[in-house]
Amino acid sequence: MVKKKIDNRLRILIENGLKQFHRSLIVVVGDKGRDQ
Repeated sequence: MVKKKIDNRLRILIENGLKQFHRSLIVVVGDKGRDQ
């Protein structure tokens, strides 16, 4: 599995969710998103 650089917006979204204790639903779509 190759790690790709996470989009900065996604990182901010995760950090804000952790700070505010909100549940965040994060959908990761990669190059093979159709196969999931």
